[in-house]
Amino acid sequence: MNIKILLMLVLLIFSSFNGIEAQIKQKTHAESPKKRLTMEAIKNIPEEFWKSGFVLNGCKITFPCKLIDLMQAGNYKSCAGVAMIPPTAKDEYWATTVKNEKGEIINAEIFNPTAQALPETDCIVNSISITPRSDNWHNISDFAVFGLASKIATREEVVETVGKYCGAPAQVIDFPIIDYYDFYDKKPSETNPPHYGNIKISITISKMDSIYNERMIGFEFEHAGDFYRRQK
Repeated sequence: MNIKILLMLVLLIFSSFNGIEAQIKQKTHAESPKKRLTMEAIKNIPEEFWKSGFVLNGCKITFPCKLIDLMQAGNYKSCAGVAMIPPTAKDEYWATTVKNEKGEIINAEIFNPTAQALPETDCIVNSISITPRSDNWHNISDFAVFGLASKIATREEVVETVGKYCGAPAQVIDFPIIDYYDFYDKKPSETNPPHYGNIKISITISKMDSIYNERMIGFEFEHAGDFYRRQK
């Protein structure tokens, strides 16, 4: 009888201990803070990836570059008709357009970082845009972005190749006949939201059945001129 009572007491104590242990584990798990990413854990696109990943008509363009560098990659001529560009302040840019004999167009923003007026061709390129005109979707320049060729690279290849270097998925802007994929050089956050001041690559994907469907047909690079300013 005494042995049975002793065994019952042992089982009761053991059961109580297990219950207390389970409560401790549950409480500890509930109170454990969620793992948060530190700034060091946020992966940004390597600068060299952005600087030298663009090829226009078979000519490699390395940023920072001058407008003449773009013009020489395909015999482009200026459409702006502006001979000289005065010194420009920070966040001040001149819009210009260059066009070649094929009718291919590059829209650009340039700035003059010196204290005197410069020819348009000697100004630093801040942003470029290579997109087909709405009246001629077939007239698309030959360019390559990080090894992806225009009119050939698929949507999936763009997302995989460029997206793997981003700290966050691309922002997708959906339109009826095209999609824009925006990739930022830094992970957007509350303190660094995606806005016009960030270095950004935007890639255009066609959704038109008869015109390079699901292929890359456009490319924009915003604030490439920041690479010039960082050298100063």
